[in-house]
Amino acid sequence: VKSGLSTMSGDRLLETQGMFSFEAFTTDGERLDINPEMGVYMQVPVDEYKKDMQLFDGVKLADGSIDWQNPEPLAKIPVSAKMSELDFYPVGYEKHLDEIKWSKKKKKRDSLYLSFAPIENNYTSSKNGYISHMGKVPQRMVTPEENLFLYSGNPPIDNSMSEIEAHRLSTWKNGPNWERDFKYFRRDTVYRETFPDSKPADYDDFLVENDGVPNYILPSSVLAFWKNKFNNTNLATRDFEKRMRAIHSTCNNAVLRKYTKQLNKPISQIDKEVVAMGYSSFEQFALENVGAVNPNNPHLKALEEFYQKGILALKDKAKRNADKEKNRRNKWDKKVNKSRTEETTRKYKRESEALLEEFNFNMRNVRKQIGKTVGLTIYHSPQGTIKNIDAYVWEATVNRTSLDMIDPVSGKRVKITYNDFSIEVPNADKYIKLYAYLFPHQLNSYQRISGSNGKFDYPLNDDIIYDIGIVGVTEDGYEYFQKQTFNGGELGTIEMKRVTEKQLDASIKQLNKKRIRKPMRIKDEMDWLFLERKDYLEQKQRKEMRVFRREIMAVIFPCYSNSEIPATGS
Repeated sequence: VKSGLSTMSGDRLLETQGMFSFEAFTTDGERLDINPEMGVYMQVPVDEYKKDMQLFDGVKLADGSIDWQNPEPLAKIPVSAKMSELDFYPVGYEKHLDEIKWSKKKKKRDSLYLSFAPIENNYTSSKNGYISHMGKVPQRMVTPEENLFLYSGNPPIDNSMSEIEAHRLSTWKNGPNWERDFKYFRRDTVYRETFPDSKPADYDDFLVENDGVPNYILPSSVLAFWKNKFNNTNLATRDFEKRMRAIHSTCNNAVLRKYTKQLNKPISQIDKEVVAMGYSSFEQFALENVGAVNPNNPHLKALEEFYQKGILALKDKAKRNADKEKNRRNKWDKKVNKSRTEETTRKYKRESEALLEEFNFNMRNVRKQIGKTVGLTIYHSPQGTIKNIDAYVWEATVNRTSLDMIDPVSGKRVKITYNDFSIEVPNADKYIKLYAYLFPHQLNSYQRISGSNGKFDYPLNDDIIYDIGIVGVTEDGYEYFQKQTFNGGELGTIEMKRVTEKQLDASIKQLNKKRIRKPMRIKDEMDWLFLERKDYLEQKQRKEMRVFRREIMAVIFPCYSNSEIPATGS
């Protein structure tokens, strides 16, 4: 009243929640003008928000009174928060991890989320259309001519060419450096499913806006702005946090780019742009009329560059992590395959040596029985063929069957006896591998026998004393049973006992060592067995990881069906 202010707009009376004026002067009292390109950003608190309240310009009339003109809707001030307090994950991501009691540490959850970034460059099919590519981005700056083609000459030339820029330049067949730089940069596209009647310009816009992937929000694009560097911007607000949930459901990275690329714009103005893209669900956001945070901040342009570099850095990190895991797996598989190849060779050699050694042992016994040089006693078989005695000994040894016959020359009886032997391990299906190791006291070789459903039947030489060790490999470790000094019999069902890897190794080596002066080496056998258990756990973990990642991918990328989700990074 004292200042002569009124609340009239022409002949209409206004309700006011306050008014203010802003003027600036030099220290000498000279009035300053406000730079229209920068403006002045003001925030005015209100005790009560009224939906129809608008902002008017006060125009001084000739009589000195103020007429309030040019009404504009009042913008709400975004509710700022620290980036560390906000949640930009896909809807349901944290809930799913909580349900399966996965680590609550954000660093680990970020790492898991980022691990799906390699899918960005490995997609193989999509009903909505996609762009796959291969080749290297030229390692050089964008030339002035290329800058004109890419950006109409507006943005500054980048320090180095980006992947997106390389994609677009690869379509410019008449452009400079085409043959030199893009000869091996190939693009396979089915984008016409998305733009069936498109012109090249439509495709270029599609490519740039979507980063080449229209089917989901890229993890690298989210994590790149989820940093303290973006505090005090539109992104570090509860308002954008709410919109981010809806952005994930659009499965379109171009929607996210609308917000990250225009940090100086009021949030609701961007909401309207998203509505114009065809996402009507954002109309409700637009009606909120949320303004901008620090729209005149001179650092916003630098943040855009920081953001783009952050995306590339995260993509590179994801790729390096994926490559590291891939290399680890390849190295492991190569080691296991090498071990199995060596084991196959070792098994053939061991079984051959064991058979030959036992045959020679039997032949020595036969020689003692007939008192003649082995191999000289011959006779006619009922079929009319002539056989050496060693042929019969060989058959008995190979088939592990008893031999009882009269030597027709000496008239002496020749006898080799194999005793029945059996043993059973209960709950055999719980073992990854189950083997019985026989250690003959009189021989250098040892024998590894495989059972059937935990039952072992293996005739034993009556002239040989044996020790036996049974090894069961489980997910949790090892179980073991041993019996010493016997040469046959039915041992029935035995009880396996839990042992450590160290105890098992020591027990088997002790059985092998004590029976003869130069026993066959068994260390390689045990190393192979231990490695097989580790590989079982490795393959089990890979399978579980594939299932786990499919479940997570269905949450992170809601627009993909299970059949469409690649098994990348599994």
